[in-house]
Amino acid sequence: MTTPVRTVPDGERRAHLGARHALAEGVNDVEAAARAVVCLHAAEPSSVHLSAWARAGAGRGDVDRSLYDRRSLVEQRAMRRTVFAVPVDLLPAVRTSAAARVAAQQAGLLARGVVAGGLAEHPQDEP
Repeated sequence: MTTPVRTVPDGERRAHLGARHALAEGVNDVEAAARAVVCLHAAEPSSVHLSAWARAGAGRGDVDRSLYDRRSLVEQRAMRRTVFAVPVDLLPAVRTSAAARVAAQQAGLLARGVVAGGLAEHPQDEP
């Protein structure tokens, strides 16, 4: 005998997501805000600050201290230059994602720019 499948109404689903993503009830700090969604994601760098503000009421200084002073979050660039602010202990899990491909693409772009700018005849030449 099978158990009937329970349908979750949109309102209930949204409430669960709001709680899980620390939007319905805030958290105390930037690190907890990042953990609520694995990492703070941004299409542009300022969006990391907005996401931290929405979840923890954190200001720009709070985010900057987490990234640059305490180094409890690491900023990682990925596909289409998307920014991820990742808790440092989760970095090994996400490091092997798209970042390596993006780094290779950016290195190729830089090498072509060096050649096009006349700084070297071949990308491996030192300027």
